[in-house]
Amino acid sequence: MNTLVEHILYLGQEEKGSINNLILNKVLCLSFRDYFHDYGKNELVQELYDNGFEIWSYGLAHVKQYREYKHFGRFAIRKKGIYHENLSDFDAYIHKWLNVSLREMVMEAQNYELWRTNIDKIQKGKQVRISLESI
Repeated sequence: MNTLVEHILYLGQEEKGSINNLILNKVLCLSFRDYFHDYGKNELVQELYDNGFEIWSYGLAHVKQYREYKHFGRFAIRKKGIYHENLSDFDAYIHKWLNVSLREMVMEAQNYELWRTNIDKIQKGKQVRISLESI
């Protein structure tokens, strides 16, 4: 996922000037989900997927990536993004989510049957890890 995060940071910085951790995480999760739904479990998905997705109160989240950048808080991530040509198929998905409000991304990230069926666990702070197929 690190290369996809670098790619999202690059596109976010080019398009928006900056990107914060919460937006990065939502764009990462939703772009990955949409790409997976369109292309299935192809070689690129298998290469990127690292079993790091969970469902949190704000919907789908990638734990490792969130923690890596959480020290930036609500402020812009100062790490420079890197464009990865092999991830160019993600560009349309990334641009789509970069142009949606954070509120709409959170609502979309919560729009999961898995989120609704695990709301009790989520509210109690329990870890709800999800598989690639559940994304």
